[in-house]
Amino acid sequence: MKSLLKRPLKALWRWTHVLRRPIVRKAEAFLARAYAKAPIPAPHIHCHCRVTEETGVLMDFMVRELVRLQDQVDRVHQAVDDLAPASASLSVVHGLGGDDRESRSVAI
Repeated sequence: MKSLLKRPLKALWRWTHVLRRPIVRKAEAFLARAYAKAPIPAPHIHCHCRVTEETGVLMDFMVRELVRLQDQVDRVHQAVDDLAPASASLSVVHGLGGDDRESRSVAI
């Protein structure tokens, strides 16, 4: 199917070369004139900026803050682990054999 369309379109493209040539020549001339009239940009002058120094200070601050927050998270995890019951059983309900409310409570 592709070759059935490709061959006639190639032939049609070659036949339109006579019509395309003056149009392409005018377009190229227009672009050349437009580029000739375009202003030439001024050379870029590098100046010493404090951005790199500020970036280093900012990164140092971010690292210190990250370490501080990680330490805080570790302390919260430790506190949660300390408060959690140290039960070795995997059951949800601790003993059902008494009339006490505590014996029927659900472990969380």
